[in-house]
Amino acid sequence: MNPVSVIIPTFNRANIIERTIASVLAQDYPEIEIIVVDDGSIDATDAVIRNIIERNSDDRKQIRYYRQANLGACVARNRGMMLATGRYIMFLDSDDLIVPAKLSTQVRQIEADNSQCSICDFECIDAAGNVFQYTSNDKHPHDFIRSLTSPSISTVLMRRDSILPGLQWNAQLKRIQDIDFIYKYFATISRWSYINRALFRYNLHDGERISDTYKKGVQYHVLRDSFGAYLFSNKSLITTDPGDLFNAYACALRKHQFKNALASITPVFLKKIFKYFTAAEH
Repeated sequence: MNPVSVIIPTFNRANIIERTIASVLAQDYPEIEIIVVDDGSIDATDAVIRNIIERNSDDRKQIRYYRQANLGACVARNRGMMLATGRYIMFLDSDDLIVPAKLSTQVRQIEADNSQCSICDFECIDAAGNVFQYTSNDKHPHDFIRSLTSPSISTVLMRRDSILPGLQWNAQLKRIQDIDFIYKYFATISRWSYINRALFRYNLHDGERISDTYKKGVQYHVLRDSFGAYLFSNKSLITTDPGDLFNAYACALRKHQFKNALASITPVFLKKIFKYFTAAEH
C-alpha cells in the first residue's frame, strides 16, 4: 500500500480543525500521514490537535504536528512538503473537508491510468454543512491556466515524484497562492486522471481564513513574473509551448485586473442594476 501525505496548514482554528482532521481519519484508505503545520496560532489550536493525537488509535493513520512562528500559509505548506514521506501528496486547509472515499478513489485511478495526478470535482458548503454549489473540473490541466480558473487545490492528489524539485509555494504572494502553485504543477503534467465526483467540500464561512492576516489585493505582477520565471527555467519539462501558455495566462491576468479595477470604481447602485438585469436574462 502506498501512503498518502495530507498537508494541513492552520492558524487559530481551535473551533473547527477537529472536523477537518476527522474527515481525513475517516478515509477508507488505510495508509495516511497527516502533517499539521501550525502557523503561530494564539488560540487553543495546539491543545485541540494534541488531544486529537492522543485519542487517535489507528497506527496506520499518523498525525504529525509542528508549530512555527507566524510566517504565513506558504511557508507552512512548504514545510509540510519537506516533511512528507508519502508516495502521494494533497493539501487541505484546516476548515475544509474531504469525503471518506476521496483518497482511495484517486489513488486507485492514478494507479489504473498510470497518471501523475488525479483531479476531482468539488462542492461548496455553508457553515451548517449545506451544499450550495457544485463545480466540475472536467478539463485539461492547461485550460485552468488559460482561463485563470481554479480547480481548488484540494481536489488534486499528486504523485510526489511528479512534483518537480524546487517547486514551492511562493511566499511573496499574499493572496491566491494556490493558483500560482497548482498552475506551475499543471504546466508539467502530461498524464492525469479526472473523477467526476465531488470528493472535496470547500467550506465557505464568515470566520477567519489562514490568509486573512495578509493585506488585501491581488499581486498581478508577482503572479505573472513568478509563473513566467518557472516556465522558462523549466522549458524542457513544460508539456506544451511555454511561450503560448505564458501569453494565455498573462492575457487572462490582464482581463482579471481590468475587471477588478472597473469594479472598484463602479458605484454600488450601478452594480445592483447590472446584477438585476443579468439575473433577469437568466
